[in-house]
Order: sequence, then structure tokens, then C-alpha cells
Amino acid sequence: MKLTRMMGMAAALSLLMAGMQAQISLPSVFADHMVLQQKSEVPVWGWGGCQCDSESGR
Repeated sequence: MKLTRMMGMAAALSLLMAGMQAQISLPSVFADHMVLQQKSEVPVWGWGGCQCDSESGR
């Protein structure tokens, strides 16, 4: 019973997470093979599909 419930919750969570994808566009200044300084804060900006703020933290 406990294993069945855990498997069901894992399956439901997987389906929920599969539908959550960000559609983000970055300016042309950010390109492939770009090199950034290690251990420094670099502001990155772009455009997204939702009307919310997003931050990436460690």
C-alpha cells in the first residue's frame, strides 16, 4: 500500500513537472561559446512568457 502511494505521487509529480517549461529569449549579446569570469556576479536579462520575476540563486 505504501509503495503504491509513493509510486502514484512520483508519477503525478513527474507529469506536473513535464508541463513546466520556460520559454525564455535572450538578447543577441549572449551567444554560444561565451566565456564569463569565474566567481563573479553577471547580470543576465531577457524576455519570458509569464508576467513574473525570476531569479536564479545558489
